[in-house]
Amino acid sequence: MRLCNLRSANDAGITTGTKGIGLQIAADCYIERVDVFSDIAGSISIDIWKSDPDNYPPTDAGSIVAGSPVTLTNEQANVNESLSAWDVELARGDILFYNVDSVSGGIRLVTVILHVVRYSAFTVDAT
Repeated sequence: MRLCNLRSANDAGITTGTKGIGLQIAADCYIERVDVFSDIAGSISIDIWKSDPDNYPPTDAGSIVAGSPVTLTNEQANVNESLSAWDVELARGDILFYNVDSVSGGIRLVTVILHVVRYSAFTVDAT
């Protein structure tokens, strides 16, 4: 499981743009679910960008959400298990950035939780 907190630096709330310096993936895995929670009911759309260390920093061209960003729509919590269009595969060393595309309602804190499943380090030779 990977966690990202987006926090406003002032009482005006979270603003659009890239947040943080990135989250590095520790092991090969895939995303199976995304949860998002905020301090108050509001609306926010968050894109997730991915790159490997050689192409750091990630950009919009590396978006993994395929037009289906992490969203809250006049709510405080959302769970998304329908990631069929997403690029859910993450490799050890990949770096993720969170980019707020839009926000309204004065949200000051958002928590995004990526539920990931690690691929086994062991393989079975069937021959």
